[in-house]
Amino acid sequence: MALRVAGWLAGGIVVFLSMRFLAREALPYLMHVDPILYGRYWPRRGWLLVHVVAGSLALLLGPVQLLANLWLRRVSAHRWIGRSYLSAVIICGFTACYLSVFDPAGRVFMVAFQTLAVVWMGSAVMAYMAIRRGQVMMHQDWLLRSYVLGYTVVTFRLVVELPWFLYTGREEELTIGWLSWTVPLFITELALSGRRFRSPQPQRYIEVVSQSRHDWDRRSAVDPPERSVEAGPHRASIAPANSAIWCGVGKV
Repeated sequence: MALRVAGWLAGGIVVFLSMRFLAREALPYLMHVDPILYGRYWPRRGWLLVHVVAGSLALLLGPVQLLANLWLRRVSAHRWIGRSYLSAVIICGFTACYLSVFDPAGRVFMVAFQTLAVVWMGSAVMAYMAIRRGQVMMHQDWLLRSYVLGYTVVTFRLVVELPWFLYTGREEELTIGWLSWTVPLFITELALSGRRFRSPQPQRYIEVVSQSRHDWDRRSAVDPPERSVEAGPHRASIAPANSAIWCGVGKV
């Protein structure tokens, strides 16, 4: 119960900050298509509109997928939402790579956000490939990484709006362009690693090994591994027909 409440609370905070960002940063581009607002992106306003729509969709669908186990009961709906999220990430990532070339912030920002876009798309694709192979835990891990990377646009704006940041220079702003996604991704990896440390995987491994040994002992009782027979003056050692299989050789 406490975990469910914490999940809903965290999801509510994430959605609130996402809606705040969309209302202040994304919605004006959709409501006021004019050269003054778009600036140097006006000749490429089509690319920018596609980028804003796809990014907004990914930002809203991410929490739906991450909290699906708390409220979603239809697997088909979860699959279609996941496909929509993946498509939005791919479209937003490719348009970001193109638009960053014309970013007035310069080459440092371009490299930072192009790298972010590639890693973001790659993590979303890894989440899709994992669930296609039935690896649910790996799918959830990669989906979390993907959304943390996509959420960079929100965290970047939050850091830039801090009072102390107003007194920093251009170099610090460029530094935030890198730290806004590398630090959250590192924290996410620490959280995922901590969850793996607490998982009961080693105990399950011990149980599997113990069961395998039990099966081998039972087989040995039915078919002894080795018996000696008299063959004239010499003793001959005869192994069972299936003993060589365990040595990786094959039947004898």
